[in-house]
Amino acid sequence: MAPRFAEIEFAATDDRGKDVSEFLTFGDLIQQARSEAGIKLRELARRSEVSPGQISRIESGQVARPSEGTLRGLARALGRSDVPLRYLVGLIDEADLREHATRILGDSDGSLALHEGIADAVDFGSPELLCGRLWRLDTLGVEAQLNDLDSEEGRQLREVVFAWPAISETRRRLVLAFVDDQVALSTAERMSAHAGKYELSIELVERDDA
Repeated sequence: MAPRFAEIEFAATDDRGKDVSEFLTFGDLIQQARSEAGIKLRELARRSEVSPGQISRIESGQVARPSEGTLRGLARALGRSDVPLRYLVGLIDEADLREHATRILGDSDGSLALHEGIADAVDFGSPELLCGRLWRLDTLGVEAQLNDLDSEEGRQLREVVFAWPAISETRRRLVLAFVDDQVALSTAERMSAHAGKYELSIELVERDDA
């Protein structure tokens, strides 16, 4: 199979104001996404459950076609879809790639600004351009929102966002339950500042599964 590439677009950095593109391999995408997220190789290995040695070989181009489990693990740990990766290593063809993009557009919740580039690439773009835009799409909306926050709060939330894909479903439920508890406790603390205005009531009820 001939090598496949993803076309990744970057905003202009010169005085002429012309955007630039780079054509990246599968390994390049992993390395770039890891760098952008500020994740060290061993941390990505821990989150993805792929060995550091294997990730190093992938990033350097020594592994041409990793297993689907490896692809899923790396994509999940980086907060991205594994579909562009599967296309780049030849597990799916161009028709499958475009079908996936069309499905994203059909499932749109109305945030069309995030999908305009995908629609253009589906109708008129090369598979390289479509692959690159799909890879970038998954974190575009989240990054835009987090970058608007003040530095410390934004940093903390970014850590949670990038770690979340690597957390198992069971542990996610535990994290969400813990967050609910902290919200309730924080609310109670704020109420205590206005003594006499609020009353905190805790009621014990019998569980149905007891």
